Amino acid sequence: MHEYWPGADNPPLDECLARVDGCDLLLAIVARRHGWTPAGQAEGEFKSITRLECERANGRVDIIPFFVDETASWPEDKTEDYRLTAASLKGEYDEIPKLAREIPRNKLALEDFRQWLSDGRQRRLFANPEQLRLEIHKALTRWRGEHPEFQSAKRVPGFDPAGYRHWLQRRCESVELLGLDPKDAMNTRLQQVYVPARVAWDNPDPAQLERLGILMDDQHDAPDRRRIELPLLHRLSCESLYVPGSPGAGKTTFCRWLALVAAAGQLPAHPIPTPDDFSETLPADLQGRLPVLCHLRDLNDHRDLLRGSGRWNRKQLEDALAAWLDRTQPGELTGNAWRALMDRGDCLLILDGVDELQSLYRDGPQSHRPRANFLSGLADALPAWQRKNNCVLLTSRPYGLGEADRRRLGLTAAELLPLKEPLQHCFIRRWYAAVDPAHAEEKSEGLIAHLDERADLSELQQSPMLLTALCVKYDEGRRLPRDFHLLYHSVIGQVLHGRYPETTDQQAVRRRLAAVALGMHTGDAVTQERSAPEAAVSYDELDRILAAYAGEEPASEGGANRAAEKREDLISRSGLLLPRGE
Repeated sequence: MHEYWPGADNPPLDECLARVDGCDLLLAIVARRHGWTPAGQAEGEFKSITRLECERANGRVDIIPFFVDETASWPEDKTEDYRLTAASLKGEYDEIPKLAREIPRNKLALEDFRQWLSDGRQRRLFANPEQLRLEIHKALTRWRGEHPEFQSAKRVPGFDPAGYRHWLQRRCESVELLGLDPKDAMNTRLQQVYVPARVAWDNPDPAQLERLGILMDDQHDAPDRRRIELPLLHRLSCESLYVPGSPGAGKTTFCRWLALVAAAGQLPAHPIPTPDDFSETLPADLQGRLPVLCHLRDLNDHRDLLRGSGRWNRKQLEDALAAWLDRTQPGELTGNAWRALMDRGDCLLILDGVDELQSLYRDGPQSHRPRANFLSGLADALPAWQRKNNCVLLTSRPYGLGEADRRRLGLTAAELLPLKEPLQHCFIRRWYAAVDPAHAEEKSEGLIAHLDERADLSELQQSPMLLTALCVKYDEGRRLPRDFHLLYHSVIGQVLHGRYPETTDQQAVRRRLAAVALGMHTGDAVTQERSAPEAAVSYDELDRILAAYAGEEPASEGGANRAAEKREDLISRSGLLLPRGE
């Protein structure tokens, strides 16, 4: 694109051909416009700049052509014929006779160019940008396989990073993380609805701010100007981070977004722009890294990898993560490939939800502490990982890490901020544009106006997860229930759907949570001393409530063990019962 070309005194044609001279491979993408026709050609020749570039490369390097399929639906304004329409709309009537001669000539030249490119070359067809991207990926993969001299010496044997990136993009673009029923998600993609996650930065380094293009004078009017707010994506480019956030604040959403854009190497454009003061870019320090995303709750399904009494070292953690990758092979990423990436310093390691790792499980007479094992191993591994220039992101609910764990890890904390009103409105508009384009403006403006009248919902709007729930509920009847019970009933259902795939599990967990809530109002079956509801409950009382609900004796070994396992599941997985210390 011309925006990426610096100004120069060279004639444009000479500059273009010089660029071709320095390339190793040329991809020719041909749709339904002829393009610029440089002057000074031989009598009767009207070749486009693209054809002249291809002729310059012909015989020197390989050329791979990509043609838009003749049967494909194509935007009318991206065709030669539309140039006449555009001139008429602009009132440029003097140009019409010239265009009437030039357009038929260009269409013939374009067809001749296609024939020339097809001679002795395998042409590839596409109907839309996604198909083009896939065809280019396949062509480049095949070409690289035929030219070993262009295969990077840094490649990991048996691992295709391009294939892994493509798999990761497909996986991370879904919005299942929002806890939505499939009928509510309606094939919505993350890039359609995401709005930037933001954090505060106290006493920022001026040199790092300058590198990010941030001027302190542009920040809000704090008297000492020593605290700024910025996109988390920008903050992470400066150093590895620990990101705490309340349930539904967007931790997992950001982890997927980070993996998505790092894999793609760019931020996708959006027709509904982010408000100017809140926009983000993909910093250079995050480009070129391979993102490896691990939702830590997934490790709970591999208990045997997390054995130990709470004191791990770097090797034990790396062995456990590598073994998990060998078992699951996400996008065909193996443990050895991950180790090689970490050793080279090419990795963006995303560890989501440390609080969702089980804190305790029993295997016969032995007790194991997965979360303590993980954190002690991570504390030992982080200095070596960061020395090699890897970037690490760790997320948790605010009480997922105690002060001792935070000090031991040594990661800078950057807590997610609540959504501010401009981002709330941006999210609502993007949501309805994605799920119901025909009525998007009507619904988004209606909900925004409705929320302006509901001061009682102001806190819910600041949470991406709860704001999503409000969008879904409003869509059902063009208003929100006045009854908080109905609203929270819906929210709980959405959260549990996202965390428990099986309906029977969702129902069982909901009933256990109901028993816990009742116990927090009335007391457990042993003490029955509570005369008013409490917002917190001790682990011992929680175990007694769960054992009584299951009809088991909490003092027996079997009853105590089963109650402890259910308690750990609720704390680490449900998202609705939060640990605070002990």
